[in-house]
Amino acid sequence: MVKRLLLLVALLFIGTPALADAAWEGVFNFQSKLAEQGNAEAQYKLGEMYEEGLGVEQDDALAKQWYGRAADQGHAEAAERLGTYDRRKQDRLGRSAQEQARLEAEAREEARREEQAREQARREAEAQEQARRQAEARERARREAAAREQARREAAAREQVRREAAAREQARREAAAREQARQRAEAEARARREAEEQAAREAAEKAGDDKAFSTDPCNSPAARFTSTCRDRK
Repeated sequence: MVKRLLLLVALLFIGTPALADAAWEGVFNFQSKLAEQGNAEAQYKLGEMYEEGLGVEQDDALAKQWYGRAADQGHAEAAERLGTYDRRKQDRLGRSAQEQARLEAEAREEARREEQAREQARREAEAQEQARRQAEARERARREAAAREQARREAAAREQVRREAAAREQARREAAAREQARQRAEAEARARREAEEQAAREAAEKAGDDKAFSTDPCNSPAARFTSTCRDRK
């Protein structure tokens, strides 16, 4: 009956630790009452529960005590477990040590992996930062080159404008100089004609041919000195 009850409790509460603990406590209380009444099977189960810490805090001394009381009543399993208790305890301790070593090894491995992940993340971050800086440097160099090219073009355009303006100014000055030369030549030619005409008149006056000179200076003796008269011949 007790075995069937323990099995039923295990089946009902497997996977639900809180409910299972409460159930084991109820079983422990139930077994305790039977064991105190001298029930050998209950005493044996109570020894198991103390040994395994089911429904009660694990206690080696009380486990041996209840195994001993059940064995004293001829309970063979209790006697066998009492005789092998220390060996089982060593096995449990060995398993616990192995489990602890396994857990520590897993923890170290997890720490190693996390450190590797952090190192990988750090390297990737550094690579990304390096790539970003290189991209910024290339962009800055491109902009500076573009600015220099723009400045060069603007300077070339200004120089072209200056040269064209200088050429226009030179052409204007040359044209002005030619115009001045032309005007000066015309003035000089006019002055020569006036001088020649004046000389012709003076010569005619000296020759006494005032009538001929007044009607046509080219008929006077001084006509050969007048360029306009030479042109008419």
